[in-house]
Amino acid sequence: MTLRYLLLLCICLLAGVTCKVEDSKSKPSKPAAHKVLATLVQAPSLSFSQPRYGGGDLAYMADHDDTVAIFLHGTPFTTYTFHLSSSAGLKSGVDATFGGTFTTDAAGAYAWKQLSLLLLAYRDGLLTLRIASSIHPADTLSATSLKEQFLVKNYRDFLAIGQEQQEMDSNATFVQENDFAFPDTIFRDSPIPVKFSGTYNGQGHLISNLTIAPEYTAKASTDVALFDTLGEGAVLKNVCLVLSSQGIQNPNPSSYTAGLVTMHYGTIMNCSVKGNIVFTDPNTGIAGGLVAEAKHAHIVGSSFTGRLEGNKIAGIVGDMLYTDVNMCYANFAAKSDGMIAGILNFTYLADATIPTSISNCYVHFTTIEGAGAANAGAIATDEIQNRIMLSVSNCYSNGPVKRDDSTIHYQQLSELNAVIAAVQAGHPPHYMTATPPHNKPFKAARNATQPPLLWWQ
Repeated sequence: MTLRYLLLLCICLLAGVTCKVEDSKSKPSKPAAHKVLATLVQAPSLSFSQPRYGGGDLAYMADHDDTVAIFLHGTPFTTYTFHLSSSAGLKSGVDATFGGTFTTDAAGAYAWKQLSLLLLAYRDGLLTLRIASSIHPADTLSATSLKEQFLVKNYRDFLAIGQEQQEMDSNATFVQENDFAFPDTIFRDSPIPVKFSGTYNGQGHLISNLTIAPEYTAKASTDVALFDTLGEGAVLKNVCLVLSSQGIQNPNPSSYTAGLVTMHYGTIMNCSVKGNIVFTDPNTGIAGGLVAEAKHAHIVGSSFTGRLEGNKIAGIVGDMLYTDVNMCYANFAAKSDGMIAGILNFTYLADATIPTSISNCYVHFTTIEGAGAANAGAIATDEIQNRIMLSVSNCYSNGPVKRDDSTIHYQQLSELNAVIAAVQAGHPPHYMTATPPHNKPFKAARNATQPPLLWWQ
């Protein structure tokens, strides 16, 4: 083989190698067909729309066509079975199982939009949605979410109580898990505008930034508070309400206004209200720091701190019939041209067999204004009212008028602090679940110029 031929062969081989290298750089190799298919086909999935459904979520979904759960990437035009269950089971009185079939669309998807109504049938707990296909066993899936209809975590959950009280859960127990604040919204009516018949346990957490200001109506009254009415057997306990700087302002005469409840027929225990509750015309309306009117009710271990203005005002109860008030206090500024009471006003008591008692309470007026100031006291009465049916014991007041021998008058807070810590309430009421240690409801303030507090504050 000649040298020229060998040289030509080497040049050709080198050229071929160079071309292959350039081709490999300019034209990437294509992936195999099965790898492309794998990236396009996604595994079936089943999920709830959110990890938790509170009372606010359920109330919203009941009125809107929202998706509650969705199945994706299934087999198109295929029928599946589904079943919904809860770790806590169904509510009392509900006798049914919730399940059935559904058919996927062209994309292999299906969305449940009316499932929110079914969620309400279950007790609070872990919800599980299961689907299955006899044709495609790989599509057997489950998803979970937490139902907490009766656990109040925010103002939306709280407002939903008003809707639930009109439906299947009228006697339910609601528990507040944490502090929450209302948004900067002016309520024209009570946040819970219906009769509440269940139990609400605030667990000592705050409810804050509440503003209520009804629109003026010349011919109608507007009764407002956090709750409109507390029904017979209802319980409100461990609630700490702090109003906004505007507080509650009612322009309508002949109305009832209070911090917690306008009409009270149940039990209030270990609650507090702070803020201003006023009628824009101090010659109209009945205002109470906690309750506007109470009938055959109980109030124990509760307090009001703030300001009251109206025609007939009282630190605890604006007006009452056959109600016992025990271990309570009011520390407030008062303005009225009518009747001013530190603890309560009361109406005619005709039945001597029904107990009506005020025990172990105190009032501290920070200021007293208006034509009614001269007659302000722990208890306000009219001359025509029957005082014999009212039992008053171990109560303290710095008001100018002493209505009975059982009310102890003091002038300075230092005097009150010196004696209040020794007050013993005796046997606590049978309905009281959290009692003060050694039956002593009050503790003296560390600063003697400040009013005493309840044992739980």
